[in-house]
Amino acid sequence: MPRASTPGPRPRSVPLLTAILVVAAGLTGCGDINHGDQLARDFRAWMKGVEGVAAVDAGGQNVLPWAGTGSGTVTLDPDVDAARVHAVVDRANDFPSRHELSVRVVHEADGATGAFDVPRGPQETVDATVEASLAVVGLDHVVSFDLTAADRVDRPPSALVVTDGDVLDVVDAVSPVLRDGGLAVGTVAVEDEDAAITARTSEAGDLDGPRAALAAVAASYPVLEADLDPGALVVRVDAARTPDVAAAAEAAAPGTVVTVHFGTVTTGAPGDYGRALALADAAQATGLVVAIEAEPDAVQIEVADVAAALEVDAVLRGVPEVRGMRVGYTTTDGVSDLTTTRTGLAPYAAALTALDDELSGRLEEVRLHDRSLDVRTVPTDAPVEARADAHAVGRAGALLPDGVDVSVFVGPVGFAVTSRPAVRRADLDVYAAQDADDPLLDGFVEGWSSAA
Repeated sequence: MPRASTPGPRPRSVPLLTAILVVAAGLTGCGDINHGDQLARDFRAWMKGVEGVAAVDAGGQNVLPWAGTGSGTVTLDPDVDAARVHAVVDRANDFPSRHELSVRVVHEADGATGAFDVPRGPQETVDATVEASLAVVGLDHVVSFDLTAADRVDRPPSALVVTDGDVLDVVDAVSPVLRDGGLAVGTVAVEDEDAAITARTSEAGDLDGPRAALAAVAASYPVLEADLDPGALVVRVDAARTPDVAAAAEAAAPGTVVTVHFGTVTTGAPGDYGRALALADAAQATGLVVAIEAEPDAVQIEVADVAAALEVDAVLRGVPEVRGMRVGYTTTDGVSDLTTTRTGLAPYAAALTALDDELSGRLEEVRLHDRSLDVRTVPTDAPVEARADAHAVGRAGALLPDGVDVSVFVGPVGFAVTSRPAVRRADLDVYAAQDADDPLLDGFVEGWSSAA
């Protein structure tokens, strides 16, 4: 009886072989696996040597292998003529992979700097954008002009004009220039003035009412900031709180919605701010406050540092309205965020001061919320410095009231513990420790023990 033969491998189908060859071609062909980087290189080469171009900067985002996007910024020679600007923009729009790359142009005219996102089309929109930018930076008192393309087709591009002259005069000059090109006016802002004034216009309305309201306020009160929109004025005055400011504005411009802020205090939506404003007034009186955001049941206070937060909080604890209010403090460096609703900062003062003193420049984040403290230090590759950080956090933690939940990250290693007079290694919940004998944990426990 003949022996049965073993079947050989089945031939692959033609479609499968074709797919394999296509993938192989993609792997070995001319395309760069970092497609975004390739777009950037190609765009720089495309614009190199173009008349009127002073510099080209481009970068790429590599989303997936052989897939990505790019962005390029073209800086023009100073005082290049309008025809050449149009020619450079057209050259950029002819880039073969333009649909994958955004383009921005920066130019100077009459001492002002203009910048605009180049639309991908139609051509009349491209030309209008170029003409608008050239016209606006040529106006008197304009310092800079920035036209940002719309993300959606149903929203017009937004423009920012910075001026060293009168904002409203510049709005009057800018508006017809942009509207002639079918573009939105956007925002006009003052540069280097005692009063920071911004104004926005649109086809939805004019600024006559807000202008009249602002003039009435400025006639009697020092204006620190003003923000004008069609039909609305938000103004900040350097004065004690009084209803007379809003009354003067509303009398001058009936129908205009007027919001008044006093000093460093900002309020939100309409509500009962009585208690919050009492705290805000007391905080402002210390002279240590940078800014205050008030809500009906809370105040958020920005201060220079932790020492200022402790001093302001000590004052607020003597104000009757503080009871039941949430009081928060943030430092201008963005490191500390301290919030309490009952006891205030006093029970945590020693620990917070120790952290601030011993880890100056090494703290990345300090978050205190009732009965919970989170600390994160700046990562370091130096083992000695990392252990010193852990030791310092441990010493500070020992100064907390009993029962506070402490979470610490020293570089990549994190651990949590509930504060008590003494802390052992066994009490720590550890995250991302390199091994069971991680010296950071020992440093933390030793610091806690030394302070305790």
